[in-house]
Amino acid sequence: MKIRQTRRLRLVFFELLNTFSGPAINILLSLSVVRLASETLWGEFVAILLWLNLGLHLCGWGQRDYLIRAFARQPAGMGAIWRNNLASRLPLILALAGIIILTPLPFNQRALLIAWSLASLTAEAFAAPVLYYQRFRLTLLLETGGALLALGWLWLPGTVPGLDRLLQAMVLSNSFRALGLLLVFRGLWRPWRWGSFQGAHLREALPFLLIGFTGLLQSRTDLYCVAVFCDSRDLAQYQVFVNRLIDLQILANLIVRPFVKYLYRLPGPTLRRLAIRQFFLAPLLFLPGLGLIYGLMHFWYGFDITPNMYLFGGFFVWPVYAYIFGVYRLNALNRQSRVVFISGIAILVNLALNLLWIGPFGPTGALAASAVSQLIPGVFYGTVLWSRNAGPEG
Repeated sequence: MKIRQTRRLRLVFFELLNTFSGPAINILLSLSVVRLASETLWGEFVAILLWLNLGLHLCGWGQRDYLIRAFARQPAGMGAIWRNNLASRLPLILALAGIIILTPLPFNQRALLIAWSLASLTAEAFAAPVLYYQRFRLTLLLETGGALLALGWLWLPGTVPGLDRLLQAMVLSNSFRALGLLLVFRGLWRPWRWGSFQGAHLREALPFLLIGFTGLLQSRTDLYCVAVFCDSRDLAQYQVFVNRLIDLQILANLIVRPFVKYLYRLPGPTLRRLAIRQFFLAPLLFLPGLGLIYGLMHFWYGFDITPNMYLFGGFFVWPVYAYIFGVYRLNALNRQSRVVFISGIAILVNLALNLLWIGPFGPTGALAASAVSQLIPGVFYGTVLWSRNAGPEG
């Protein structure tokens, strides 16, 4: 029993490290660019990163969650399932490469973006096997090693990094991760056993894609608007600041993650009480978090973030701590399409408010729009938790 508990605690520990390794790496990378070069360079990089991430997400086509379910149903056929899924997504990957080639960027930057995309997609193709086999320590080591390579490339003495150097660092980092995962999971891919295109993979993974894609847009609509309507310096500051706010939102999920299997079994009234309690306890978490963000922005980055941004940031973070229980309620009732619908409404409201407010108010207007749009899922999921028709009350 003690051995089992120790192993479980170890897995949770490395999963938490994996969760926070991404934000930590992002901070080190953005801080290095701002200190070594300028905010403008980071803004130029973020503008490319935003659109590339959109393409990478579409190329992924919900493969992680789909494959985990498929592996659970047919553990003996994991290798064939994995290879067929990769082959089915190959046209999407080729389409992304074609779009990159058609962009007006210099040839060397287009080549680096294609290399970055292929390395990233190769690494992400192993996301499901990593979760299925709970290889969290491996991914942590690869993430750390890739980050050190990227940072070392940026900090080469005697030169000031530019956009090309930054893209090269991303290629190095993602290639390191991809090669490590290819080596560890070499049993899944064999050059003499290629997968085949199967439309059923794309069709069955579509719900997972839609949930992830709408979630991505819901949290990034304001950032895309800032990228289009504001200059690179404003984009750099806004991206760094909003990413830290999203980290505070992630805390809401981390709090309930150890109890997920119980949340799916709890009746509506119990989830309702948990949502109310967490809503009122949430400021004890995110207010100190906002204080830490202020210290990071002011003393490390040297950014001048206005008080209104912190105010809207608090309202941007707060509702998530309560409405996350509504998400689990709908998932338990197998109503994922309603989750997509709610996210879609929030995206449209966020976009409309951004178009209205970002002109006169700049990045502050973008964050205000995001804060207001968070009320949409808050209201919808609150209705789910209070509804007598949302499912059995237990």
